[in-house]
Amino acid sequence: MRKLLGVLALTIAVAVTGACGNKSKETAQQIVAGASDKTVATTTAKLAETISFTGGGQSPPGVTGSGVIAFPDRRASLDLDISGTKATVLLVGTTIYERIPSLESRLGDKPWLKIDLNDFGKLAGIQGLGDLATSNNDPSASLDSLRGAGSVEFLGYQKVRGVDTKRYHAVIDLEAAATKAPPAQQATLRQIIKLQGFTTQPADVWVDKQGRVRRLTESVDMTHATLPAPGATLPKTIEISVEYFDFGTPVRVDAPAPNQTTDLAAMLTKLTRSHGSGTVTPAARSLEARLISAVPAGYLRQPDSVGDTGPSDLEKAVRDDDSPDARQVLTRDGFLGGYQRLWKKGANELTNFVYQFSSPAGATDYVSRSIAEMRKDGSEFPVAGIPGAKGFRHTGAEGTSVGVTFTRGGYATLVLVNGTDATPAFVTSLAQQQYAKLA
Repeated sequence: MRKLLGVLALTIAVAVTGACGNKSKETAQQIVAGASDKTVATTTAKLAETISFTGGGQSPPGVTGSGVIAFPDRRASLDLDISGTKATVLLVGTTIYERIPSLESRLGDKPWLKIDLNDFGKLAGIQGLGDLATSNNDPSASLDSLRGAGSVEFLGYQKVRGVDTKRYHAVIDLEAAATKAPPAQQATLRQIIKLQGFTTQPADVWVDKQGRVRRLTESVDMTHATLPAPGATLPKTIEISVEYFDFGTPVRVDAPAPNQTTDLAAMLTKLTRSHGSGTVTPAARSLEARLISAVPAGYLRQPDSVGDTGPSDLEKAVRDDDSPDARQVLTRDGFLGGYQRLWKKGANELTNFVYQFSSPAGATDYVSRSIAEMRKDGSEFPVAGIPGAKGFRHTGAEGTSVGVTFTRGGYATLVLVNGTDATPAFVTSLAQQQYAKLA
């Protein structure tokens, strides 16, 4: 299962690689940059693709597939062979559906895996992934990346499936191209660039006499990329080749019925839950929905086993407090349950704590105790927009930490950031978001 989830994650990552836009100046650049629009203008096409992987331990040796795509409708159907495992893949707008016969016995009466790109993006720390994929006609997103070609070299004439073409080598400048993308997409594009770990992408493209792409190949260096999802294994490089042919072919792709689908994002979420040391109580589970969900670009949510986060029962809250009177105070204040979540971006860590007490007075008492401890070794700063909130900044041998703590009703919250992002303004903005979630 982990191997196949890794393939799914990589397939999605590949689909949005370099999905940027730009305009070119020289003739070769104009031909390559304009090939995307001319290809999409044909409305539909058949396609064939191969994806091969090198390095990365459990990464599969290769994927081959063929199918059809309707560009304006953002619909596609592909039959894949994933290292001998057969799969059918459907794209409907921002949602991908996969049917893998070898997994059907595990999925029961819901044989289709549903991958909502927006939900999947949240798990990977990419806000707006589905909207980006939609605008770039996934899985033809690499076509749109051609608009970002920085330099283009003509390599000669070749036939592709019997059709005369001109072959070009292009280097796509992703950072420069992101600035030319629609404003609503720019933040998402920059998150993807950060996750990929590179800012330029080489590609070879074969263009026919009508200016349409007949073949597109890319070699993607993944050595500096960040894991896109729990359980995924990244290879060192991904070689991708896509061919388009039989333009104008009839295409009809319908989504499977809801009662036939299993949500992959929900499955992945389960993998990150309940791996901390706390027992899941009803109160703790209900708090999960109260945590902030949108985090700044580059921050990736960590499994509960990382940093011993996740649901907090009384025993875990006592351990986390680490004070001799912790049990007495938590019991006196009416502690019901808690939830913690951790995100990381390089050396930066963002931790969010939400505890629930039986009364506002109990929450206030516990936070007041925490404030007294923070004052011992940190400088205080004002927090705007949150009644009664306190902010503290501490700098030591291990770096800088900034935290904001407050109460709202029976909830007690601490938002804590360690690292170079630990500034009062940054943490205050996160705390304001958390305050709103507790309304």
